[in-house]
Amino acid sequence: MRRNRSALKIFLGVCLLFLAHIVVIISLVALISVLPRNGLNNTLQTITFFAVFAIGIFQIIYALPMMLYLQMRRQYNLLKGVSIGFVITVLLNGGCFLLIR
Repeated sequence: MRRNRSALKIFLGVCLLFLAHIVVIISLVALISVLPRNGLNNTLQTITFFAVFAIGIFQIIYALPMMLYLQMRRQYNLLKGVSIGFVITVLLNGGCFLLIR
């Protein structure tokens, strides 16, 4: 029974990171659509383009603090899940860049 609970927490950690990806991308796209068209908006468009297509690198901004928080709270199974999601994202993103190149 305990094994099932730890596997569930690891799965929830992966889902937590992918939910964070979705929230960040939607927030950046919404921010671009709300701001007026000027030089700042062009900069934000560049950042959003980079965030969406290089999310493997961009996720460091929010995934590492999430991992540190989970480590402080001693929630190691969620930490494992977030780490697994981090690696999956980096590998998939790197594979996509290799296909495009």
